[in-house]
Amino acid sequence: MPRSLQEIIDHAETLATQVEAAEPDGNGHRDDVAVLRSATLASAHADRALAETVAAARSDGLSWLAIGVVLGVSGEAARKRYGTAVTSR
Repeated sequence: MPRSLQEIIDHAETLATQVEAAEPDGNGHRDDVAVLRSATLASAHADRALAETVAAARSDGLSWLAIGVVLGVSGEAARKRYGTAVTSR
């Protein structure tokens, strides 16, 4: 089931709170989980920024083909991936 970027970020922040409250198990696993959580949160923020940038580019008249070229995908793939973000802006 697809989730919005905001839902993913909110979930990552909830997990962060749980991880930060956890005690390490002596093998450093808390640190491993914290690094994974940080990477997931950074990825979600980057995904949101990219979606917002694509929406702004479309508002400025950039074609899906041009956006796709920059993203390394077809214009159709870019439209399918970011079209909803553009129309909900």
